[in-house]
Amino acid sequence: MPVKRKSGHRVQAKAPNRFHELVEKSADCIGMADAEGQLLYLNPAARRLLGIDEDDDLGERSIADCHWQNRAHGALEKAFAALKRAGSWTGEIRWQGRDGRQVPMIVDAVVHREAGGEVSYCSLIAHDVSKLEVEIRALNQSLESRVLERTAHLHAAHSRLQEEKERAQQFLDVAGVALIGMDLEGRISMINRRGCQLLEDLEANIIGKSWFEEFLSEDERLRWFRLFREVVSGRRGHLDDGEIQILTSRKRKRLIAWHSALLRDAAGRIVGILG
Repeated sequence: MPVKRKSGHRVQAKAPNRFHELVEKSADCIGMADAEGQLLYLNPAARRLLGIDEDDDLGERSIADCHWQNRAHGALEKAFAALKRAGSWTGEIRWQGRDGRQVPMIVDAVVHREAGGEVSYCSLIAHDVSKLEVEIRALNQSLESRVLERTAHLHAAHSRLQEEKERAQQFLDVAGVALIGMDLEGRISMINRRGCQLLEDLEANIIGKSWFEEFLSEDERLRWFRLFREVVSGRRGHLDDGEIQILTSRKRKRLIAWHSALLRDAAGRIVGILG
């Protein structure tokens, strides 16, 4: 594109007549720069955003003058050199608006070359995404607020559940008999204080252990485990009541009277056994 000069100063280049009206009335910022990054043209939308009056000569203004604090760090010069090598670039940059604020822009830039391959000029179209950025920030804040609120509700629910669990454990602990809960694999999931005394160990050491492998004598183990599997699979209605010989954590044998009940969830499915 030809560039007219007066007294050594660069002047505003004219967009081709065919696209002049479209470019001039576009809400997006459209501009051109020479191979050195000196501005050749800015449409009215770009001038308004950057605070450059319509009649102001672009003079020696460069692409760096449009960008937020990029000139001092040399980042823009490197980016412009990369653009000339690649031939095109799309991404987000920040311009410095009329009032000095940062303006986030989505930019499409293209390099135009002479027949011999030399860079003739570069053109760009930039869209102001300030409103979108504000909306995204507001959405993020809303999501963060909802997550915090949900977390607070979950924490409160967990606290209530923990309190109920502790109250239930207190009721179990004051019972005069040993109470032992097992999951569907026969692992101990709950035990009261009397049960810990019976098995001669701490609750923390007992929970998670297999009732059949760890606390039934070898003579009793196979028979009771087979009955247990029949019950939890639904093939048998309940475990037999009666006497069982158990082994404590100290490997001492004890004879106990055993009675059990099935534990079910809200849908009626068996979830364990309480003995």
